[in-house]
Amino acid sequence: MENQVPSGSLRSTYGIDFVYWRLPVLPFQQIIDLLENDGLQTHIHDQLVREAIFLASPSFDKQLAADPLLSKDDLRLTFLKYLLRMGSRPTPFGLFAGCSIGHLGSISSVDIEGRTLRSHYTLDSRVLWQLSRYLTSLSDLHPFLRFQPNSSLYRIGDAICYTEVFEGSSEPTFFTSELERNRVLAALFDREQIRTLPELAQMLICKGYSSHQINDLLERLIDDQLLVSELAINVTGQDYLSRIVGLVRLIPGQDDLCQTLSELQNILSDHCSLSEKQASIHAVFLKRIGVPLGNFPLLRADTIFSENFIQLSSKQLGYLQQTLEKLFGLSAQYADLDPLAGFRHTFYQRYDDQEIPLMVALDIDIDFSFTGNGETGEEDLIGQIAFSDGPVDTVDEARRHLPDMDKWLRKIYNRWFESRKEVLILTDQDLRDLPASDGILPNSYFTLGYFLAPSAKAIDEGEFRFRAKVISGPTAFPLLGRFAQVDKELEKLIKKTLDQQEASDPSRIYAEIVHLPDAITGNVIQRPILSSYEIPYLGYSTLPAEQQITVDDLLVSVPQGKRVILRSKRLGKEVVPRLTTAHTYQAGLPVYRFLGEVQRQEANLSVSWHWGRLNDVRYLPRVQYRNIILHEARWRLEWHDYQSTLSELENVRQWRQLWQWPRYIALVQADQELLIDLDSQLCMSLLVNTVKRLQTVFLIEWLRVPEQCFIEDRSGKFTHEVILPFFQKKPLYKADNSRPLPAKLKKQNMRNFPPGSEWLYLKVYCGHRTATKVITKLGKIARTMVRSGLISHWFFIRYQDPEPHIRIRFHLTSASSFLSVVDANRKQLTTLLDSGEIYTIQLDTYKREIERYGLALIDLVEWCFWADSDAVLTLLLEKISIRERFFISLYSIDSCLSFIGYSTDEKKNFCQNYFQALFHEHGNNHITRKKLAGKYRENEKTVVSILTGKAGDTISKQQIQNIERRNKRIISFLHCSDRNVENLGSIIHLFINRLFEHHQRTYELLLYHHLTRAYQSISANFAATAHFNSSEAC
Repeated sequence: MENQVPSGSLRSTYGIDFVYWRLPVLPFQQIIDLLENDGLQTHIHDQLVREAIFLASPSFDKQLAADPLLSKDDLRLTFLKYLLRMGSRPTPFGLFAGCSIGHLGSISSVDIEGRTLRSHYTLDSRVLWQLSRYLTSLSDLHPFLRFQPNSSLYRIGDAICYTEVFEGSSEPTFFTSELERNRVLAALFDREQIRTLPELAQMLICKGYSSHQINDLLERLIDDQLLVSELAINVTGQDYLSRIVGLVRLIPGQDDLCQTLSELQNILSDHCSLSEKQASIHAVFLKRIGVPLGNFPLLRADTIFSENFIQLSSKQLGYLQQTLEKLFGLSAQYADLDPLAGFRHTFYQRYDDQEIPLMVALDIDIDFSFTGNGETGEEDLIGQIAFSDGPVDTVDEARRHLPDMDKWLRKIYNRWFESRKEVLILTDQDLRDLPASDGILPNSYFTLGYFLAPSAKAIDEGEFRFRAKVISGPTAFPLLGRFAQVDKELEKLIKKTLDQQEASDPSRIYAEIVHLPDAITGNVIQRPILSSYEIPYLGYSTLPAEQQITVDDLLVSVPQGKRVILRSKRLGKEVVPRLTTAHTYQAGLPVYRFLGEVQRQEANLSVSWHWGRLNDVRYLPRVQYRNIILHEARWRLEWHDYQSTLSELENVRQWRQLWQWPRYIALVQADQELLIDLDSQLCMSLLVNTVKRLQTVFLIEWLRVPEQCFIEDRSGKFTHEVILPFFQKKPLYKADNSRPLPAKLKKQNMRNFPPGSEWLYLKVYCGHRTATKVITKLGKIARTMVRSGLISHWFFIRYQDPEPHIRIRFHLTSASSFLSVVDANRKQLTTLLDSGEIYTIQLDTYKREIERYGLALIDLVEWCFWADSDAVLTLLLEKISIRERFFISLYSIDSCLSFIGYSTDEKKNFCQNYFQALFHEHGNNHITRKKLAGKYRENEKTVVSILTGKAGDTISKQQIQNIERRNKRIISFLHCSDRNVENLGSIIHLFINRLFEHHQRTYELLLYHHLTRAYQSISANFAATAHFNSSEAC
C-alpha cells in the first residue's frame, strides 16, 4: 500500500453516523472533453448551464444571448471559467454544485446512477430586505402585529442604549443611540412577553397617557427601531416569505397584500425558466408593491442531489480520524491569536472576579481592548483614514505565526530543500517538535477535504490519500447549518447530535447566535432552529420569548482571569453561544464577534497548512503526513515572468517546462480554485490573461485527476469534497488556558501637589463616550464651586495609559475646601460607579509640566487650560455632533492664528508644518493622502466659507462668542511667551483632545490638512484677483 494507515479499533463517533458530500453538477470527464475538443460552442445552448449562469449573473447571461458565437475573447474566457467551475469545483453555489448525505457502513460504495437534482429556490436576501422594509412601513398592519424591543437594547446607568441600523445605498451603517431611562420606557421594554400595539397602549393608559400621546409615542418608537415587529427578517426557522404570508393571512382587510405575497411564492414554485421567474418578481415589486429592485440576482438556489448513494467504510473513517487527530498540534500556528486575551486581562484587572452585565462590559464606550470596530457613530467624518492610536497595517500571513512556528517551518523546509524530493513528508518526530499549544481541544469538530482513490474498493483497502483542507472546532456543523434548511434529513441528524450534546451537559445552556449583519449575508446564514435557546442580536428570533436569551440578560465574569463565563440572570445558568453557520463573524460588530469568540475559547481548533514567512518563496512542495495531504505543491507566478517577445502559448509552454508543471494545475484566489488544463489552448489563454490582470498569481497542482476520482456514473468521473463531522470523548491533551498577566505599571514619581494640597487631582476611568458624560457632570459642579469660592479654576484632559480616563484638576482656594470638593464629586461619581459606566476613581499627585511651559508661566498656563476646558464644556453641554465639533475646531484654530497677527501665508505654513508631522505619524503613504483629499473635496465649500468671514453660516452666534472669549484669554498667555508657535500648537492639540471623544490625532491631522489646503486656495485666489486688478488698472 502506498500509505499504510494505523491499525486499531474505530474511535467512537458519539452518535455521528453520517458525512456530507459536495459534488459539481457536471462530471469532470465532460470538462476534459470540452477542453480537448474546444467544445465551448456546444454548451452555449445547454439549458442547465445557462440556468446556472443566469442565477449567478443575469447580466453575463444577457451578454451570452447577444453573442452566442462567443466572438469576443473576454466573453469566451468568462464562459470557460463558468464551465470549469461547474465541472470541477464542488463548493455549493446555486446550480453549479450540490450536496447529499452520505452514510457509514461496513464497506465503501457508490451508486449515483439514479441521482436527480432538486433545486430549492428562494428570494435573494436583498429582495427580502426590501420586502421587509416595505411591509414595516405599512402602518395599517401595526395594530395586528406583535412587537418586541430591539434585540440590541440594554440599560446602562440612567440611560437606555441600543444599536440603530441606517440602511444606506450600499452596506448598512450601525449607530449606537441613547435615551434617558424612565418608567414608561422601562415598562415598554419588558422582555418577558411579546405584545401587540393595543396591549402596549393599554399599559401606557394605566400610566396616565392619553390615546393621542400613545399612538404618536408607539409609532415614533417603531420608526426609531426601538420596537421591532414580526415583519423583521428572521435567519433561523421557517423561511421568511412563508412566515409572513401566514402572518398577513390572519390580518383582516389585507387580501390584496396576501395575494401579492402568495404570488411571489407561486413564482418560486412555478416550472418556468429562471429568467421568467426573475422578470415576474421584478414586475410584482414594481407594479404591486411599488418598489423597484436593483440590478442583482433576485433568486438564490440550494441544490440537493436525491438518490445519491455514497457510503464510507466506518472502519477506514475511524483510522482516518486517528491520523487527523495527530495533526492537531498544528493549531500552534495560531496560538498567539487569542482575541479574548486582552478582554480577560483588562476585565480581571478592573473587576476581579465580579460579574457585571455583558453590555456594560462591551459597550463601545467602555472600550475594552477586544472591541476595535463596529458601530460607527459619526465616524464617517474621518472614514477610512488610518487611526494613529494603533497599527495601520493588517496582520499578514507571515506575521500571524509565532517565532517558534516559523523556526519549525524553516527546519522542515530546509530538510526538504536538501533532499530535493517531490513531497515534503512530515514525520511523527516533526509533529512532536511543534511548539506547545495551550488550550483544550474540542470534543466536536469537522474536517473538509476530499479522497484521492481510484475506486471505493481502494478506500476499503487503505489505498487512498485524503486532502485535508481544514480541520476545525469546537463545533462539527458550521458548514452544514445552511443546507439543513432545505435538506430535512440533514436537519434531523444535526438536531439529534446537538440534543445529545445538550443532554450530556445539563448545567449549561447552549444558545444559537441570531444576527443579520447585512442584507446579502442572509443568503448564507439562513438555517433551521437547531437549539432550544437563541441569543438574538440585531436579528429576529421566532422562538417564544422564554427561549430567547437577550444580550441585556447576560452577565459576564472572568474568574481568576482565566475563562470568560456568560450567565443568564433570568435562567441562572451558564450560557455557551453556538454558531452553526460559516459566516466570518470576526469582521462583525463587537457584540457579535465577542459571542463568536466565547464559543471557541475553551476548545479552539484550527488546522490548515500555512507557510508563514516562507509564503513568498516561488515554489513550495506538497506537504503530506502519512496518507493526509495538508497542501498541494504551489508556484508563484509574476507578471515579469511574461516575455513580450514570445506568444501567449510560447510563454505558457516555457513556464511549464521551467517549473515542471503537470498537465492539470489550478489558479488559486483565497479559497477558490480554477482548473487549468495545460494541454488546452483555451486554458493557456485564460492563464496568461489572469497573469496580465492580477500581476501576481498563485498556482497549485491539481490532484483530482480522473484516475483519482472514485465517484462516477455512466457519464464519467466526478470531483468531490466531503465534510466529516467527528466527536471524541476526551480531549487529546489539555493545558492551563490562562495567559500570564502583564506586569503592573510602575508607580509614577512623586508630583509636587499630593492630595490635601492646593490642587485636587482626580482620575476617572471610563470609556470614551462615558467620558463626555463625566466631563459635563463634573464640569457643572466645578462651575458651581468656582461661583461659591471653593475653587478658583479647574481643567481637564482626556488620557489613556493604557486605558481611557479623564484627568481633572481643581485648584482649591484654601486647604479647608478639600473635603467639600471631594464630597461634591463623590456624589456624582458614585452613581456612575454603581452602574458600571466608570470602573475606577483615583486621587493622584499633580505634577506641573514646568519643563514644557517654564516656571514663570505655569500659573498662566493653568488659567488658559481653565479657559479652554470651560469653553469645551459649554460646547459639550450643547450635545453638538462630530461635524459641528470639527467645523468649530477649524474656526477656533483660524481665530487663534488671526489673534496673534498671522497672515494667510503664515497660517498656511504653521498648519502645513503640523500636518506634515501628523501625516508621518499616520503612515506617510499615498493612500492616506488620497483619502484626505477626498474628505477635503466633500468639505471644501464649508471650510473656505468659515475661513473667509462666513462662519455664521455654519456655526451659531453663541458658539462663535464662546470661542472668541476663550481665544482672548489664551492669546494673553501667548503674548507673554517667547515660544508662541510651540505653545500655540500645544494649546490647539489640547483643545482637540478635550472636544473629541477619541481618535483625536486623526481629527487633528484632518483639521491641519483642511486648513492647509484652504489657505493655499485662498492665497491663490487672492493672488489671481490682485493680478487681474493690476491688469485692469493698466
